[in-house]
Amino acid sequence: MKSFDYVLKMKEGLHAKPAVMLSQLVVSLKSKVIVRKDDKKVNAVNMPALLTLRAYQGEEVIFEVTGEDEDEDIKKLKDFCEHNL
Repeated sequence: MKSFDYVLKMKEGLHAKPAVMLSQLVVSLKSKVIVRKDDKKVNAVNMPALLTLRAYQGEEVIFEVTGEDEDEDIKKLKDFCEHNL
């Protein structure tokens, strides 16, 4: 397992549209992706669960990536974050 943290930059934070886009991206990856905020963890393929994190601008989320393509999948997730979160 590898992980990285990301501080949300978009004013709206992790709202419905980027949550749907993130879930769609994660479905296409070979790795399992868990997103954590504070002491709450959710599977990133579950869009409604992502919304329960209540992650807003300036807050940190942690992505935990487990699988055979961790490095490649982390690059894709970081790129997604930079452009959508």
